[in-house]
Amino acid sequence: MDKYMIISPIGEGSFAKVYRGREKYTGRDVALKFISKLGKTEKDLNFLRREIDILRKMKHEHIVEMLNSFETPNEIVVVTERGLADLYQLLEDDVSLPEDAVQKIACQLVSALYYLHSHRVLHRDMKPQNILIFPSGKVKLCDFGFARNMTMDTMVLTSIKGTPLYMCPELVDEKPYDHSADLWALGCILYEVYHGKPPFFTNNVFHLIKMIGKESVKWPKVISPDMRSFLEGLLTKDSTHRLTWPDLLQHPFVRTGVKATSSIYNDHGE
Repeated sequence: MDKYMIISPIGEGSFAKVYRGREKYTGRDVALKFISKLGKTEKDLNFLRREIDILRKMKHEHIVEMLNSFETPNEIVVVTERGLADLYQLLEDDVSLPEDAVQKIACQLVSALYYLHSHRVLHRDMKPQNILIFPSGKVKLCDFGFARNMTMDTMVLTSIKGTPLYMCPELVDEKPYDHSADLWALGCILYEVYHGKPPFFTNNVFHLIKMIGKESVKWPKVISPDMRSFLEGLLTKDSTHRLTWPDLLQHPFVRTGVKATSSIYNDHGE
């Protein structure tokens, strides 16, 4: 901790405490995530270290950059760049955003997910709280707490991870799933950003699961044909017919704004 000064708490989850911090000598604003080792097996800790290795390799303008990681006797600490706020906080203030703003967010998140999926990495916990806002309207994906590196022979996963509001039908049915689970969640998030609430919303988890599996999406009265077609593609219940790569990149709603890069080092091939 010699390099960092803790300023204030940002949030606390079931696995970690997050603080706003400052890098000494440079003054850089950072987020410090403290993950307790207590109660975790060596297998759990090794899995976590692998997760951190994945994040360290991810270099993309719309993915939060990991700056450092280190361990203390009781904790693993991950240091990342810090945004101004997250999308959840923005929605609390603004309730919903106009279509052109939603389109800009969509293009950035599609770029980030294409990069991740090109490296066989699923995010697995897509939600507004994990999308950070930076100056000039830039957004970045963060918190790969559930990310999983998929080898070619394990492109299908069955363990349930993620947030119920943004879970796809195959996940709530406990069926195998793949990268298109992230794309369903993207559709839910963009719908919420535009409409003010997710496409399937109730406080009862069992009712929510039933809605996700069976009910059709209720579309806002005012929505452009391109945006509706894009969201319909992402929110297709049958994952084999869901909008996915490479067709997704060519959809008119995002085609002109997406930067499709899959270099694992950086966007300039260095």
